[in-house]
Amino acid sequence: MPSLGSNQLIAHKALVDSLLKSLDFDKDGAPQGKTCISFDDALAIVTPLMLVEAKHKKERAKEAIIGLVGKGMMCMKGNWLWSN
Repeated sequence: MPSLGSNQLIAHKALVDSLLKSLDFDKDGAPQGKTCISFDDALAIVTPLMLVEAKHKKERAKEAIIGLVGKGMMCMKGNWLWSN
C-alpha cells in the first residue's frame, strides 16, 4: 500500500465505505462488476470530513481524491471512480 497523507486516508476510508454501498456498476470503463461512484458524489462525501477550515474543505477533498488516483488506490475515467 502506498504511503498516504492524512487527508488521503480519510478520503480512502470514506470512498471504500461508499463503494461498498454503491448500486452503480461498470461505469465509463470500470472493470465488469466493479462498483463506482461519481466524482461529484465522492467530493460531497469527503468534503465534510476534511479536518481544515471550512473554506478549504472542498479543495482539500478534491486534492485527496486526485491523490488517491495518482497513487493507484482509486481509478478514474470521465466522472467515475472505482477502487483499484
